[in-house]
Amino acid sequence: MISSMFHKLLPNNIDVYAVSATLPDQDGWQAFCHEKIFQTCHGKSPKLVKGDIIFDHIMNDRVNTIDVPLYMARIAIDEAKDTNERHSLNDKLQILLNGRQYVDKHMSEYVNSIQHLLTVDSNAILNTKQELNNRQCYQNLVDRFHQKCFNLNQNPYVLGKLYIFVNICEEMRESSDADINAVNQLLIQVAVKHTYEKN
Repeated sequence: MISSMFHKLLPNNIDVYAVSATLPDQDGWQAFCHEKIFQTCHGKSPKLVKGDIIFDHIMNDRVNTIDVPLYMARIAIDEAKDTNERHSLNDKLQILLNGRQYVDKHMSEYVNSIQHLLTVDSNAILNTKQELNNRQCYQNLVDRFHQKCFNLNQNPYVLGKLYIFVNICEEMRESSDADINAVNQLLIQVAVKHTYEKN
């Protein structure tokens, strides 16, 4: 089985073996997340961490990759040395949570704004994960989203929402150029609103 990173990208006639930690339809998970000792997550599997295992119940210490910042923030709060530090860390956690709500709100607004162009309801677009085949549409939406809405390099939570663009593009495979252009224009409108709200 080919890895998710190269799913449907590598031709069958080349002698290359590609591996990743997840299948195309699976989320990534991190292991060995312990703020006090490591201050980071150390891999996707216990086998990746060399040396002695110092924890019991390793399987209970796995975190969805998207949720690692929240997990690390909560551990830091639990291990805070005093009330001031705990308060400061709680504020940082709240900023992370507010940011996620902000992203979710804007993604929902965008999907609702293009609902009339789609063949399924908004809930299906927001909560299912289709297989990507319409790569050109997807690349266009992601590029525009990155340029106009959220810098993907600075917003890891947003990376976990890109499947929404996959769903949109797969639902619009048979759509006219005018409909696809409308989807792009509505994304720009959401981007303008996002920029206005940030400032």
